[in-house]
Amino acid sequence: MVDASQAAETKRILVVEDELIIARGIQKRLESMGYRVIDIVPTGEEAVSIAAMSRPDLILMDINLQGNMDGIEAAEAIRTQVDLPVIYLTAYTDAETLGRAKITEPFGYVVKPFQDHTLQTAIEMALYKHRMESRLKRSEQWLATTLRSIGDAVVTTDVSGVITYMNPVAESLTGWSRDQTIGRSLSEVVRFLSKSADISVGEIVRRVVDAGELVDLPYDVLVQSQVGRQVPVEAKATPISGDKGAVMGLVLVFFDITKRRRAEEALQRSERLLAIKNRIASIFLTTPHEEMYGEVVETVLKVMKCRYGLFGYINEEGVLVIPSMTRDVWAECEIHEKTTMFPPEAWAGLWGRALREQKTFSGDGPFSVPEGHVSIRNFLASPIVYQQRTIGLISVANKEAGYDTDDREILEAVAVRIAPILQARLDRDRLELKRRQAEEALRQSERLLRSVFEGIPDLFSIINRDYRIVLSNWHGGYEYVAMELRDKLPHCYDAYYGNFVPCETCHTEEVFRTGRSVLSEKFNPKVGYVEVQAFPIFDEAGQVVMVTEHVRNISERKRTEAALAMEKERLAVTLRSIGDGVITADTEGKVVLLNKVAEEMTGWKQEEALGKPFDEVFTIISEKTRERCKSPVDQVLATGGSVELANHTILVAKDGTERSIADSGAPIRDRESRLVGVVLVFRDITEKKKMEEELFNARKLESIGILAGGIAHDFNNLLTAILGNISLSKLFVPAGEKVHQKLCEAEKASLRARDLTQQLLTFSRGGAPVKKIASIAGIIKDSVSFSLSGSRVTSRFVIADDLYPVEVDAGQFSQVINNLVVNAEQAMPAGGEIEISCSNVSLGAEQALPLPEGSYVLVCVKDQGEGIPEEVIDRIFDPYFTTKEKGKGLGLATVYSIVKNHDGYITVSSQQGVGTVFTIYLPATVSGVVEQAGKETETPGGSGKVLVMDDEATIRDVAGEMLDFLGYEAAFARDGTEAVALYRQAAEARQPFLAVIMDLTIPGGMGGKETIKLLRELDDNVKAIVSSGYSNDPIMADYRSFGFSGVITKPYKVAELKKILGEISG
Repeated sequence: MVDASQAAETKRILVVEDELIIARGIQKRLESMGYRVIDIVPTGEEAVSIAAMSRPDLILMDINLQGNMDGIEAAEAIRTQVDLPVIYLTAYTDAETLGRAKITEPFGYVVKPFQDHTLQTAIEMALYKHRMESRLKRSEQWLATTLRSIGDAVVTTDVSGVITYMNPVAESLTGWSRDQTIGRSLSEVVRFLSKSADISVGEIVRRVVDAGELVDLPYDVLVQSQVGRQVPVEAKATPISGDKGAVMGLVLVFFDITKRRRAEEALQRSERLLAIKNRIASIFLTTPHEEMYGEVVETVLKVMKCRYGLFGYINEEGVLVIPSMTRDVWAECEIHEKTTMFPPEAWAGLWGRALREQKTFSGDGPFSVPEGHVSIRNFLASPIVYQQRTIGLISVANKEAGYDTDDREILEAVAVRIAPILQARLDRDRLELKRRQAEEALRQSERLLRSVFEGIPDLFSIINRDYRIVLSNWHGGYEYVAMELRDKLPHCYDAYYGNFVPCETCHTEEVFRTGRSVLSEKFNPKVGYVEVQAFPIFDEAGQVVMVTEHVRNISERKRTEAALAMEKERLAVTLRSIGDGVITADTEGKVVLLNKVAEEMTGWKQEEALGKPFDEVFTIISEKTRERCKSPVDQVLATGGSVELANHTILVAKDGTERSIADSGAPIRDRESRLVGVVLVFRDITEKKKMEEELFNARKLESIGILAGGIAHDFNNLLTAILGNISLSKLFVPAGEKVHQKLCEAEKASLRARDLTQQLLTFSRGGAPVKKIASIAGIIKDSVSFSLSGSRVTSRFVIADDLYPVEVDAGQFSQVINNLVVNAEQAMPAGGEIEISCSNVSLGAEQALPLPEGSYVLVCVKDQGEGIPEEVIDRIFDPYFTTKEKGKGLGLATVYSIVKNHDGYITVSSQQGVGTVFTIYLPATVSGVVEQAGKETETPGGSGKVLVMDDEATIRDVAGEMLDFLGYEAAFARDGTEAVALYRQAAEARQPFLAVIMDLTIPGGMGGKETIKLLRELDDNVKAIVSSGYSNDPIMADYRSFGFSGVITKPYKVAELKKILGEISG
């Protein structure tokens, strides 16, 4: 065996330890063992970075580290990036820490303090284990590569028919990806069709798994892919057997034989070739090593109809090894000292030329053979070549009709097919042999190391499974054990601790149970505190048969550690409990200490900043002038007193990050009041300032909103009187006259004013939209025309004639178009054209939009402006975000909110210098009917009493005239109290009201929301219509939930009033 110290000369180790003195001590001990320490780092983040860049042979990792990442987290991060062995060095042995550590699959766990030989043993074991695992992974990768390289579709399942593997060819033929199929039933993924037989995949699984059969599917079988494509295949299902012959699942191998079906001659040749390929692939996957070679030969002979054959490989010494010739060849051969191993000098004849020249050779006999050799009439030999290197030979002999071109192609194809699989098998076998040799060498090394324990002054003992001390040097303070007791092979708990039963926490028992070494501490009343290290002793079969204990007196060390730990804990708790950043400097202005908060805010680690000039680590500037501020350390050193930073001070971190801070500096004095340094305490007030600014903006916006809402409400009340009178006047003027035309224009302007008030309400209060089924073409054209009035920008409409209706709030949607058009206009200061297009679209799952499948109306607003920069395009819908000098960042946020409240979706795409396109998807009402405005010239219809409740006299008057024109009898109330009284009187007089029209808001009186509750107590069937200038009030959007039967928004026309009365009374 190679000496451990010699083996360690080339091993590079990374030490991760945040205590510099301990780290240096570990480095010195490692170097004394012959290892090379490539670096020492105190944080998990640095460990991950250096591990990825330097790739050390091994990492010694402390668990408790500086920074945001402890050792366990760092080990996990390293494990996900690079394959490196990690050994934990720590003083923590609690269950929680051990549990977390186990998850990262460490290669060792050494508890501080430790001995050199303990550390060296752990390192050598970790390096060996890592080498073995790496070789095993490479072997598995070879096998996986082989399966991927096979030209046939290969699918394997477990005993229940659930897919466990699928190669790329199978993915192509079935139309399923490997990730989709793993865990699915074979019958769900693979579908076979045949005219000659009923094929059940479930039956195939049963026959292969339960009966152990090899199932060949019929000649005319087709495999149907997931999308319905049918491909003729040849398929075979074979059981996968374990080491003891138990069926572990099945392997289904199939391949496309389309071309073979097209030409009969090619079909026959392919059948023989594919049969042998499938069989050989199955043999390699399922047959034990000692039977594999013979099975391959028997398969080739059966396909090629030959008498004799052989299949062999070339070992590491270059010798051709033939594990299994044809059985009857071996039996018939009478050569003296016959063998299955042929060194290069014995390579003769055609098969020898095939090996040396890497070519296929054939010939007809008779051949000259040694005495006793079987008679050879004809012969065909093909080398097995992998990556231009001969790795084996396969040959056949004595075919009745001789060998033709087809036979040659078949054997060559078999050789090519076998090559990668054989190479993977050989590599695996070689790795297995080396592993067994390495394990034996390791056991010999362990036995040698255990033999030297007698010369060590500490207590060394060997204990068996009965807790008896088989061997001990009785050193380290245990000389008190009586000689007569030592000779009786006493129990360890009796000899060392005077107990009658095993210790409650028995390290020996744990080693026997786990087979791993254990490090623990105990208290022995006669010795003091001791450190116990227990190691397993394995037998040849790898079973733990005894345990070696190394016991060291650590009483003095424990006292020292306790005092040091208490002092360190006090300091650590103090620093951790400080929520502000703390930096101390000496009288020369050099940094002495940074706490964790200071490290995070400045971007400097304690180790980096130590000894640096204070101004280099702590850079502060004025928020207003951007000039550097005076150093608080210099001010304290100059004045000897405390200082505070001025307002609006910014701390610039190492990476350029800026934070608003508040801080103070104070002198540090010794017992004699001499100035020995400066302490600076500071805190991050960035978020606090942002919150104050946002609160100010929110309050300002709320004030504006309240004002806008009030103006809109009062304006709607005025418009109700104006629009109502205009609507009435039109009914008394014949259509076509100039007065009627002017009244129509005035009515249209009033309706536009109503839309503007609606936008004010949307801005001020938001709220759910009041939707109606409408064609948005007219809304879009009116909004664009209004928005571009007097502008240098023109518009172009591309609107489908059969555009679906949409359920929208016309006022809110008009605001959407208005905001988008205004933005587009501002993006083209020199003028240009805005294109507005509308079309019907149908969305399916393939569009990958966050919308349900169905029919939508697509609205696109396209400009020719300067475009939106790529770095801000993702933020344009955020409230308060704007790129305009005087913008408030509310326009597009309002657009986004309105579209979302309409169950729609909006996207944006932009190219600087070309323009921007906003795309809106709105759910279409395909079967809906667009609500048409009633004809105001129709003869008024209707009768009955209608109660109007409104605090505005003008609104009561115009509503009364409208009702009178429509044939109704109007009564009036100024508030809810009057309305309830009138309604009660009418009911008692048996002259009830047909309907009640109520304003929501009555200043100083009872409004509609409260009144409807009282009316419903009087009459549960009351027909109440809610009316308000606040069209975005939640009651207007969901009036039925509040007890109303209908809704009409101020201002309104005669036709609208007639319609709503007809709806609730019909």
